[in-house]
Amino acid sequence: MSRKKRNSSKASAFSIFRSGQAATFLAGVLAAAAVSTFGMSGKPVRAAVNPNGLNTATGLVTIGESTGFSGAFLPYLSTSASTNLVVGQQFGSLLRLRRNLAVAPELVSKWWYGDHGQRLYMQLNKNAEWSDGTPITSADVGLAVNFLASPVYNNQLQGTQGYRVLPIVGSRAVMAGQAQTVSGFHAVNQSEFYFHLRAPDPSALVRDFAGLMPLPSAILGSLSYASWPTSAYAQNPDVGSGPFLISASEGAQIDLRANRKFILGIPKLRSLIVRVATSAVLPGLLQSGEIDLYSGVSPALAKQAGHMHGYRVMSVPGNGYTFLGWKDNRPGYASAAFRQAVEYAINRKGLIRSVFGGQAALENGPLPPDSMWYNTALTSAYPYQPQTARNLLINAGFHIGPKLWIVQPNGEPLGASIAYAQGDPYGKQEATLIARDLRAIAINASVGPALSPRQMITDLESNSPAIQGYIMGWQLGVDPNPTDLWSANALFNQDTSDWTNTADPAVATNNTLLAQQDSASADNTATRQQILNQWQDLISQQLPENFLVDPFLLGVQSTHLHGVVWSGAQGPIDSWNWYLS
Repeated sequence: MSRKKRNSSKASAFSIFRSGQAATFLAGVLAAAAVSTFGMSGKPVRAAVNPNGLNTATGLVTIGESTGFSGAFLPYLSTSASTNLVVGQQFGSLLRLRRNLAVAPELVSKWWYGDHGQRLYMQLNKNAEWSDGTPITSADVGLAVNFLASPVYNNQLQGTQGYRVLPIVGSRAVMAGQAQTVSGFHAVNQSEFYFHLRAPDPSALVRDFAGLMPLPSAILGSLSYASWPTSAYAQNPDVGSGPFLISASEGAQIDLRANRKFILGIPKLRSLIVRVATSAVLPGLLQSGEIDLYSGVSPALAKQAGHMHGYRVMSVPGNGYTFLGWKDNRPGYASAAFRQAVEYAINRKGLIRSVFGGQAALENGPLPPDSMWYNTALTSAYPYQPQTARNLLINAGFHIGPKLWIVQPNGEPLGASIAYAQGDPYGKQEATLIARDLRAIAINASVGPALSPRQMITDLESNSPAIQGYIMGWQLGVDPNPTDLWSANALFNQDTSDWTNTADPAVATNNTLLAQQDSASADNTATRQQILNQWQDLISQQLPENFLVDPFLLGVQSTHLHGVVWSGAQGPIDSWNWYLS
């Protein structure tokens, strides 16, 4: 296989973590998603029951956030995790994502495909209302679509979520300033609309459209896009569609009250408080009971908090994983048998214990075990079996050389210098233990240098002899669409695994399966699951990279707080169902 020069690629559902970014990921702080941290304070209040059988809003909850607020409190306008946390409470989405990233109704009650997968129809819930009692309409959805495609948003306001409308016909024309509205968005009537897609794209439902938040056209429709961030509404929105509404703002704290018009039901808590609590002050705030729910803590802080009265540590597999990549365009490393042997040789459970303090799960494929699309048949793949690793190498023609190290079938040395990213607090530990395990099966392995992101890319592209293996991490998006990373022409392969040679039957099968899961037939969830299961099984057999571990997302939760659903991709979700005991 020949490594290709890096070129541009469209937005991916995955993000690569190198250097300082890897440090955040490998620490288990997978809170780069829109919802990152939560918390609760105040004395517990028992929930009462009203005559209609619903729990009345009787609790007070404070959400601990690690960063300060910045930007307007409108969807799509801020890159601040804490601001987006508040926005996610103030504004409802078309659909919601469950813990395992399966979609469920929210503002939209029904959705279906037409025109051979190129039209995605949606029906707003007939009871979906803004908090002032006015109905949420197709016009409100259209306003959000046109705003996300506008040059004002993408250029002047430096918006980061324009990707959401890219699958829609006409979005690129608006972005280029050639049209005013996205031609592929059609309002059938006040409550029904559809997206005319450029091509069948089953991944767009979760990745792009589920998280769309309608905007109140009655309030914002008459204002220029450029004026939105500084408008009175953006600074203090008094109308919303989410479970909680902003009631007061004071520096490092935002108060929210329950929205009794929320489509999924009246929240069981009376109010939320979002409070900035950096990692430096968090232990003291937890000790004093001022923060009761916090997501994205380090393993060390989680261990400390676990000994505090009134708290429990919450941990779920994160939405990403670490891996050991190889320069598999070279003899030896290009052999699937070599990579399979490495997978059997690494004591990955030992890595979890020694490096991550037990706060990680085995990663046995290209999708995390917490995803609804995970192939459960892979759960027991590649146990720690050094003898199996030795047998695989010998059967593939590798043999013991004159210095008692395994050499390649052609007699060339088989080195294994394993590099890791600068700023990664766990990379050197992982590399050290992996090198020890490989030496135990007679592979001459050593710990390579800590490389900067640029040097890592340069060495991979130039086939530098300095390293043969490298440890990286990936954080995945909310939909597992692997096309942009694993297809033969993907940037991922050009930079890392080089899974690009279409003359290889495995790569050809890979491309076929990826095309199938992108087709109209995959609009059916069961069909897409079957295709993705086959694809995951192929990747597990061929191992373009060695899968290592999935660090947990860690959080701290008060023992008085109940109903919290923890998602490895989103943190604590379903705030309208939280209650106190």
